[in-house]
Amino acid sequence: MVNVFAWNCRGAAVPNFLLYFREFNRIHHPNLVFITEPKISGSEAEGVIHKMGFDSNRRVEAQGFAGGIWALWNSNELTLCGEYGTDQLLHLHFRLTSGEECVISCIYGLPQLSTRRGLWETMRRLVSQMDLPWLLIGDFNAMLGPEDKQGGRGFNMAPSREFREAVEDCSLLEIDYCGPRFTWHGVQGLKERQDRAVCNALWLQRYPDTMTRHL
Repeated sequence: MVNVFAWNCRGAAVPNFLLYFREFNRIHHPNLVFITEPKISGSEAEGVIHKMGFDSNRRVEAQGFAGGIWALWNSNELTLCGEYGTDQLLHLHFRLTSGEECVISCIYGLPQLSTRRGLWETMRRLVSQMDLPWLLIGDFNAMLGPEDKQGGRGFNMAPSREFREAVEDCSLLEIDYCGPRFTWHGVQGLKERQDRAVCNALWLQRYPDTMTRHL
């Protein structure tokens, strides 16, 4: 089983990023870490990653101050067998120490609806080639239904419908969670659940006790 920690940090160059990350790491002991929206790239990103305490990593570079996905792990726990990346997805094929293989994708859905459609098409393309347990986790920047929103303006059904259709087309299942329902808070009481984990049936067959914890 893989203990995955996914965090949309909205900036990995801020002074407290490493302080907070080390505390999360100490408490939860993840063996795979995903960081989205680090807002740094190149040598600056390498410098921060080097201080995070893992010997292996892959990343999708941020574009200026937008986007970016990092994955970090230790090679004595996970062996990377294959990888694929876009600006909205980092897709990694791992072999565990048990010899089992699985695929884990970190998601960062871009805020613009027209651009985010490319993520849904990528998911559809990847599922057609998938014969392993597959977990997708991260910030989809989309909600599945009105229950994922509280406060603010009325719920917009169009983006939700496209996300839900992609999940259904890929035969993905939502993983149960514990902790606060909403993962993003805006102004004037607006709350949304934009972050989640979904998986294919093979994942739940192999890891039936999988649970998402909202920190």
